Amino acid sequence: MTTLLPESNTSAERNHEAGLSYLMMKSSLEQFGVIYSELKSEQLPKVTRQAVHAHRLQRKVLASAEASQVHLNQGEVEQAVAELAKRFAQQQDFAATLAANQLDSAQLRQALHDELKCQAVLNYVGLRAGQCSEQQALAYYQSHPEKFSQPERRYARHILITVNDDFAENTLDQVELRIADIYQQLQRKGHYASHFGWFAKRYSECPSAMNDGELGWVEPNILFAELDQALFTMESGQISEPIATEAGLHLLYCQQISAAHTVAFEQAKDKICQTLTAHASKREQKRWLSQLS
Repeated sequence: MTTLLPESNTSAERNHEAGLSYLMMKSSLEQFGVIYSELKSEQLPKVTRQAVHAHRLQRKVLASAEASQVHLNQGEVEQAVAELAKRFAQQQDFAATLAANQLDSAQLRQALHDELKCQAVLNYVGLRAGQCSEQQALAYYQSHPEKFSQPERRYARHILITVNDDFAENTLDQVELRIADIYQQLQRKGHYASHFGWFAKRYSECPSAMNDGELGWVEPNILFAELDQALFTMESGQISEPIATEAGLHLLYCQQISAAHTVAFEQAKDKICQTLTAHASKREQKRWLSQLS
C-alpha cells in the first residue's frame, strides 16, 4: 500500500499511522472486497475519504473527557482480532493482508482497541438519552396504527417442475404427467403435513426443495399471481391441483393460516421501547459529536 503519511519516529505517530492504515484496509474490504493496494484508481477516493473521516472522528472521540470513563478489557480486543481473521480463508492470507497494509500484530490490536473504545464511548454517551417510557411507547403505538396492522398470511410449501424443451423429461407434456402423478400420490397418502415435505425434497426442481419446499409465511401479492390467487382461496391443510406459471407447474400446500389482525400493544411494547430508545441514543450521539472540537 502506498504510504499515506510521512515517516515518523514516535510511538504516538506510529499508532496514528497504523490506525489510519487499518481503517483504509477495513473500508477497502467492506466496500470492494479487496485490500487497499488492490483498489482500482476510481475506487481510491471513496475509500480514502471514508477512512480519513472515520479516523478524524475517532481521534476526537478518544480525546474527549467521556473517553476516560470507558475501559476495555484485552479479551474484547482479542475477540475482534479473531472475528477479523475469520474473513480470510487461510491464516497466511490474513497475515499477507496485514503486511500489505503495513500493519503488524501489535499495531492491529491497537487499531482495534481504538475502534472498539470509540464505539464504547458513543454507547456511553447514548445512555444519556435514557430509556423509552411505557407512556412514550403507547403514544407511538396510537400514532402509527398502520405499523401494527398485520395482513392475512399463509404458511406455504410448494413443489415445482420446470418446463424446458431441451430435456425430454421436462417438455410440457411430460411435466404435466409428472406433476399429476405427484398430486395423485399425495392424494393417496393424505396427511399432507407428514408427506408433502418429503415429496418436495424428492421431486421439486426449486431451490426450496432443500427445505422441504418451504416458502414460509407469505403475504398477498408476493408470489406469482397464479399462485397468489390459489393460495389465498385455500383452506388450511389443503393442497392445490397443478398450477401453471412462467416458472413451470406447481403444487401448493397451505399449511397454516394467520388471519389479518392488529398486534396488541402489550405484544408490541418491548419492541417499540427498544426502537425508540435506540433512535434517542443515536440522536444524543449525533448531538454530542457535533459539539466536539
